[in-house]
Amino acid sequence: MENLKNLYPITAVFAVVMVKEGFVLVHDKDKPAPILYKNPGGMIEPGETPFQALERELTKEECRGLPVSSAKELFVADNHKRGYSVMFYFISEPEFSVAEIEAGGEVDILKAVSRKELETMLAYGDIVPQHAAAIGTALRKFL
Repeated sequence: MENLKNLYPITAVFAVVMVKEGFVLVHDKDKPAPILYKNPGGMIEPGETPFQALERELTKEECRGLPVSSAKELFVADNHKRGYSVMFYFISEPEFSVAEIEAGGEVDILKAVSRKELETMLAYGDIVPQHAAAIGTALRKFL
């Protein structure tokens, strides 16, 4: 799963984000129950690079105010069933507070969770599986 060479076009970007209080997770208000949290991010628009899409999604749409200057490429995940790829980034802003982030219109829940809370959520399957894998990779690579 960990690769930076993808087989399919990259159509979406997401970021594992760490701030002062912990890991930032969001829930899309248009997604049906059960509530599964995900990393912030979204679809790439025509003409955008993956990083430009990440910047737009995180600073204007899902997590307004979150700096993306520290973003590092984490991996590209290929979805063989659907024929597309997703780029994951890692952002660490230890001096930045979740209180400084405003949830965008697509998000009904934006929260920071501690590593212990995150491990519990991962164990109970409360996070979208591909996003859970990205968090695991970020923990192994960067923390």
